[in-house]
Amino acid sequence: MIPDSFKQDLLNRVDIVDVVSRYVRLKKGGANFLGLCPFHNEKTPSFTVSPAKQFYHCFGCGAHGNAIGFLMAYGSLGYVDAVKDLAASAGMQVPEPQPRTPEEAERRQREPDLVATMERAMHFYRAQLKGSPRAVDFDPRRLLEPSFAAARRRAIRAHAADRAEAGELAVPAHTTYLAVADRDGNAVSLIESIFHSFGAAAMIPGTGILLNDRLRGFSLDARSPNALAPGKRPVHTLNTVIALDGSTPRFVFGTPGAQAQVQSNFQLAVALIDFGLDVQAAIEAPRWYHEHGRTLRVEARFPEEVRRALGGKGHEIELLAEWDATTGGAQAIAVDANGVFAAGADPRREGVAAGY
Repeated sequence: MIPDSFKQDLLNRVDIVDVVSRYVRLKKGGANFLGLCPFHNEKTPSFTVSPAKQFYHCFGCGAHGNAIGFLMAYGSLGYVDAVKDLAASAGMQVPEPQPRTPEEAERRQREPDLVATMERAMHFYRAQLKGSPRAVDFDPRRLLEPSFAAARRRAIRAHAADRAEAGELAVPAHTTYLAVADRDGNAVSLIESIFHSFGAAAMIPGTGILLNDRLRGFSLDARSPNALAPGKRPVHTLNTVIALDGSTPRFVFGTPGAQAQVQSNFQLAVALIDFGLDVQAAIEAPRWYHEHGRTLRVEARFPEEVRRALGGKGHEIELLAEWDATTGGAQAIAVDANGVFAAGADPRREGVAAGY
């Protein structure tokens, strides 16, 4: 396994603009660079490269990532080969893998990391089943049937597995989430997003609500279940949560964060429901984020032994910042059995918890 310290040093030494410009013609546009996306056909540039964030993003197809991720996607390289290619261009030598200790070898044979495996399965099934419920003949309750879950459980192996990339619809960080609850038992879990500044300038009179431009989230392939058609909703990542005890709201939470929304909401639910953390502790717990292949991005606050255990199962661990906005900016309310409210806000982004 390539050490995390080497990967971070490598990314700090290279400039993603130089890396991408070897393959894509880029032009300066404000603080970023623009070009035609190499991952889908387009006539108007929607592909941006940020020298400040060392990140690329396509508003057309959702492709995004760092310099290593770009080489993997563009050259169809594996993770290790992409790191070696990038290291060679920077004049760095990739350290030879260290032999596993007996403890690491034993951990590799144990059961897989089920949370990360479930996350990959979610990406796969969402890609297969995406589209409006009114346009796709599929009953989502089938996903909860015990026989279906048992069949998928049998398919989980003891090692991290690659998956086919399905092409994700990424949402820029122009999303706001809020949670509200009152003493009468009412609760609102609200998310509002502007996918792109173009086409989002129309406001519904008297409401302050902007019409968004998710139309570009449709596919122009007539064979796709996500094909553009009247009366449909495109596939997207927006989701909010209200967890009920019978008919009584117990937890109200959500977050912006593109592909991280579902993943972070899942982690919040586990922390609040399964582990019984208080609402602020659940929000502040370190988070992971799965983007592609075997790469699992984790906040640097995860203990070294946890990262080693994940690496022992075959995951390529990439360190995020200790408090990384990539994983969202959650807001949450918890209501206990006695009707007492508790609220929390995420230090990773702007937010506040208030009551009156």
